[in-house]
Amino acid sequence: MKPTRLMSIALVISLLFLGGITFGSDKKDTAPALVEGYGTTKWGQSIEEVTKILGEGAEVNGQSCRISNEGPAVESYYEFYDGKLHLVRVSYELPGRPETGRDTEAMQQIHVLIGKKYRENIDIRDALEQAGIAIFVIANNRGQVLVTYRNQTVSRDAQRAKQEAERLEREAAISDEDKAGRAAALDTIGDEL
Repeated sequence: MKPTRLMSIALVISLLFLGGITFGSDKKDTAPALVEGYGTTKWGQSIEEVTKILGEGAEVNGQSCRISNEGPAVESYYEFYDGKLHLVRVSYELPGRPETGRDTEAMQQIHVLIGKKYRENIDIRDALEQAGIAIFVIANNRGQVLVTYRNQTVSRDAQRAKQEAERLEREAAISDEDKAGRAAALDTIGDEL
C-alpha cells in the first residue's frame, strides 16, 4: 500500500475517533428541579419555611401542612420528618372522575406522564436515584389520583441524627460510677467467656 494511502486512512481513522471527543461539555444539566425540592419548596426545609412559601391558605397539623389548589391538582400535602420536609403528595381530580371508587384510567395516564418526565431519560432517572427521590402514583376511593414525591435521603439523614442524639443522651445519663461498675462487670464476663 502506498504511504499516501496509509496516511489518508490514518487521517480518516483519527477524525472518526477524535470526532467523538468533545472539549468542554455540550451536555446540558439533566438533573430535574425535583432533586432540589418540589415546586418552590426545598427538601429539608422547616415547616415554618414551607408555610411561609405556601402563604395564607396553608393549614398546619403537627408535622404536616396542606394547601388547597385550583385546577386538577386540588390539594398539596407536605410532610416533615424531624422538622424537615421529606414528602409531598399532590391530589389530582380529573374531569369525569368517579365520585366513589378508583379512577384507574387517570392513574395509568398520570403514571405514563411521570414515566416520560422522570424515568425515560437515564440521566434524569440516575439524578433522582442519587438524590434519594422516589415517586409513587396511586388512586384512592374518592376518584383522586395521588402522586407522592418522597426524599428518602432527608428522612434517612434525620433518622440517623435522631438516633445519634438519643445514643449520646443515653450515654450521658450513665454516671461515672455506673460506667466503672459496667467496665468491671464486662471484665468479669470477658474472663468467663
